[in-house]
Amino acid sequence: MLLIGFIVAVPTLPLISAKPVSASFLAPVKANKAVVFFGFRSCNKVCPITLSTLANVINRFQSDGLDTTEQTNLPQVIFVDIDSASDDDSALKFAQQYHPSFIGLHVSMAQLDYFSAQFGLNINNQNGVLTHQGRSYLLTRVDNERWILIKTFNPSGLTYQALQAALSQGQ
Repeated sequence: MLLIGFIVAVPTLPLISAKPVSASFLAPVKANKAVVFFGFRSCNKVCPITLSTLANVINRFQSDGLDTTEQTNLPQVIFVDIDSASDDDSALKFAQQYHPSFIGLHVSMAQLDYFSAQFGLNINNQNGVLTHQGRSYLLTRVDNERWILIKTFNPSGLTYQALQAALSQGQ
């Protein structure tokens, strides 16, 4: 019975890490925290739900009084479009449909291979059908140029409370 409870709970638990991440798209980020989500515009399940959840989380943080004009614990959300047929403009427009503060960008397939290794992505493209796990990655800046991946959220584990707890723990 305990094993069944563990198996059911595992997909909702955030994965904890302290892994250095090197991603060029983080260079212009002014915030000290970032939530990175790899997805694609034609996704009809995980991506819209995750981006809506992230928009609600950011809105709630803002309504709770977090300062959005300086480097604070308010994370910058970055949507990375993994569809080879996309481009930066389309990715930005898609991301900002959910929240105007979101950054959206597209990466080349060579960059995606590199980021797959950095973030442990599980992306499949079989017969033109693109699938992914839909995880969100919480990163923190450790100095002006270095970022560390501190937590990975499965889609069902990404909530306001979970992200707030991760941010308030100083991670």
